[in-house]
Amino acid sequence: MAGLSGKSAAVIGLGALGSVTAELLAKSVGTIVLIDHDIVEQSNLERQPFYDKGNVNKLKCEVVYEKLMKRYSKIIIVSRAVHIDQQTIKEVNADIILDCTDNFETRFVINDYCKKNNIPWVHAAATGSIGVVVPFTGNYCFGCIYGNKKKGLTCDDSGIMIEVARKTAQIQVDEALKILNGKPCTQGMIRFVGGVIDTLAIKDGCNCMGRKENNVQFTLSKCTTRAGYSAKPSKNMKLNLGKIKEKFTTLIETPIVLVIKENDIEIVVHEYGELLFKSGTDEELMNKIAKKVYSFKL
Repeated sequence: MAGLSGKSAAVIGLGALGSVTAELLAKSVGTIVLIDHDIVEQSNLERQPFYDKGNVNKLKCEVVYEKLMKRYSKIIIVSRAVHIDQQTIKEVNADIILDCTDNFETRFVINDYCKKNNIPWVHAAATGSIGVVVPFTGNYCFGCIYGNKKKGLTCDDSGIMIEVARKTAQIQVDEALKILNGKPCTQGMIRFVGGVIDTLAIKDGCNCMGRKENNVQFTLSKCTTRAGYSAKPSKNMKLNLGKIKEKFTTLIETPIVLVIKENDIEIVVHEYGELLFKSGTDEELMNKIAKKVYSFKL
């Protein structure tokens, strides 16, 4: 692809899919913005080959930044360790956004922002042996496809095959480069299943009315591909990590993530509110701890 040295692309989510997408983009565009609030965990290494043991407990965006800078020194790379919400998405400045996240809340934030500001974006998801890519250029939006859906299958639920992640990333980048070059992208949902690629049509014309808000404070669910449970708030929020650090035993501290210990349970606390209980089986106790942590919101 020629003539893209002046173009920029933002990759949101740097797991198995996003890290491959970022490297593929680095071969073509002039500027890449890397966005991920998460840290590398030991459990990531098996299904996210971009990372190794030396990267554990480091921010994913910083690890990807350092590795890409060594391999592609002529491009501009920006690393941002932020959780994407209605406010932080406004700070994303790029010609196109590539969604490699694993949750519907963030995808709808991206959708609403891009729809309002007429920015093209390409959604991608890979789980098990299935990959899905949808380019959005204004004919329809994410809400037209998924409506009020809150949760879909993710790699946390069923794992991810590395080759599927690579193939999905390649399709996603190919579609993004078509858009950046001013060429027609695929219209519809591109689905990759067991080596077979097909495209599902999506009706033109967006009449999406958005989603209804969920009034539940948070949900606690068991992670099936890694030990422990996760708690996620139903609304955008920001935690006061400074206060939490004072009230709990702190094992690891970064500007946006803490690893704390309470009742012999290690908990990864993200500034935006997601909690990962790395051990423990007592859901009543974990709910109690989560409520205590959430009491320190800004």
